[in-house]
Amino acid sequence: MHNEVMYFIHKFKELNESAIEDVFLHGNCYWFAQILIQRFPKQSELYYMEIDGHFITKICDRFYDISGEVTDLQEVPTRWSVLKSVEPLR
Repeated sequence: MHNEVMYFIHKFKELNESAIEDVFLHGNCYWFAQILIQRFPKQSELYYMEIDGHFITKICDRFYDISGEVTDLQEVPTRWSVLKSVEPLR
């Protein structure tokens, strides 16, 4: 599954990698996370990093955003469904 996700991300930003990464790393990370969830619906879940203010997608025990696999996490991501129930005004 990892190779399939990485291939999808690579193809998604193929036309202009730096511009597309810039769009989805600075203010639109939620939307790319939703794209990954739509593409891999059975294996994915939305997570949020509160300190970074960044959405990522967990797919089969790995985290992804527009840059690819997110491995150097500076904080523990929180499952969005849990965070929404604790903080319903978000």
